[in-house]
Amino acid sequence: MKIRLLILLILLTGYASCRKDPMQGFTRVTDDTYLKFIHNIDTGVKGTDAYLLLGYAQALNASDSLLDNAFLRDGFYLQVPLHEQRDSSGFMKALLMLSAGDSAIIRIKAISFFQLPAFNQPIPENVDTLSYINVYIRIDNLMNEEQTIVWNEEKENQERAYAYKQFQDYLRLNAITEEPVGSGIYLITEREGKGKSPIYGSKVAIHFMGITITGNEITNSYPGVEPYVFELGSNAVPQGMNEGIARMKKGGKYRIIVPYYLAYGKDGMPPLIPPYTHMIYIVELIDIL
Repeated sequence: MKIRLLILLILLTGYASCRKDPMQGFTRVTDDTYLKFIHNIDTGVKGTDAYLLLGYAQALNASDSLLDNAFLRDGFYLQVPLHEQRDSSGFMKALLMLSAGDSAIIRIKAISFFQLPAFNQPIPENVDTLSYINVYIRIDNLMNEEQTIVWNEEKENQERAYAYKQFQDYLRLNAITEEPVGSGIYLITEREGKGKSPIYGSKVAIHFMGITITGNEITNSYPGVEPYVFELGSNAVPQGMNEGIARMKKGGKYRIIVPYYLAYGKDGMPPLIPPYTHMIYIVELIDIL
């Protein structure tokens, strides 16, 4: 009897040792978040001492199969401001434990990951809510306040220069030779209207389609039966679109080319409209009310 019990104990011990602990090698950060270092450089400067974190990340599920999400599947750059960080999630706490040069895996429950302020999107259908997501992180740089200011200035200058070139390339490739009007929009006539132009403060009824200069459709009223009605000059549409409509006549149809600073500005409207996005509006002025 004792021999049988001893054999059973040995078998159970062996079985337990063969089963791998899924959190082996991970450090608990919070109840739903764990951290495991791949390379620990330990420069002595942690995220808690920095103003800006720069890095790269890729998200997979716990079995290392790619998620059905292009943004997460292909990986994404991290630009995380840290000095006024209000995100108290386990993911952020794990980030703050890393140093420049470190690479690590942050293992976090799917429901918590997709509710992070940076994502805040529905969980993909193929991902179990209570399963874990592995986020592979590489920290490229941690900047102090002075370095962050310089980096932001250089980044804005580069983005502004690229936006200017992109706009000029569009005009050249589309053989647009008209002179800009107003604050810098281009008004291309597709169908001339009749009568007077609307004035600021009047209500107008329009059908329109808005696309980015790279061809991504953002908004479209044409599938609807009723036109879009708003007060001209209000914030209902971007400034450049207001300026273009004010130069149209009832029944007219125009293409309004709007540089980023008369559309959604340098910040854009993420995730739909990236920073420094020029817009093209196809507008038909149905009525002046």
